[in-house]
Amino acid sequence: CRNLGAKSVYEKTCKSADSVADGVKRGSIKPRGFIFLPYQYIRRPYFSIPARFVKIWVLLGGGNEMTESLERLGLVVYGLGPIGLEILKKCEQYLPGKVIGAVDIDPNKVGKDIGELIGTEKRGIQVVASIKEVQRAGRHPLIAIHATGSNLSVVWPQIKELVDCGFSVVSTCEQLSYPWHRYPELAEEMDRFAKEKGVTIIGSGVNPG
Repeated sequence: CRNLGAKSVYEKTCKSADSVADGVKRGSIKPRGFIFLPYQYIRRPYFSIPARFVKIWVLLGGGNEMTESLERLGLVVYGLGPIGLEILKKCEQYLPGKVIGAVDIDPNKVGKDIGELIGTEKRGIQVVASIKEVQRAGRHPLIAIHATGSNLSVVWPQIKELVDCGFSVVSTCEQLSYPWHRYPELAEEMDRFAKEKGVTIIGSGVNPG
């Protein structure tokens, strides 16, 4: 990277990224698709890409079909600990109106409006204890952002229930980043089940943030 002038490339890329972000905010750039990058920093040997990049949900040029899909997108945040609440806050900030539910087993959170939990105005969406309680009619694709634990064998029943309800899953479980290493049989089961249901399971590997 040093030999290729990484610093210069990095600085120019940062400038371009900020320019795109400003354009999206002003409305002069209209996003057609989103790239979800859940890492705060993507580390490389000689430099790191800062968090500004995860704020740019650019722009795949997906055409009308993708635009219509995004209009009907339904997001659920599953697990409302410190990480889950930050995820919920960012979803509300960058994808307003797309969150259709939030799931947590904490009795002190169940029944509360999600806006109350993240310090914004009420949204009319209450936290529920089960994904089966989330109203999802007319929404597709369905995506659940799962943030409950690190042990894949422990969280797999949660993910399996989400998949069974038609959700693609993005999970903070770091063991899901490459599950074939430690859990080859479970990884095969997960892959097979997701294919049967026509959805996707992705491990972002950011827990505990």
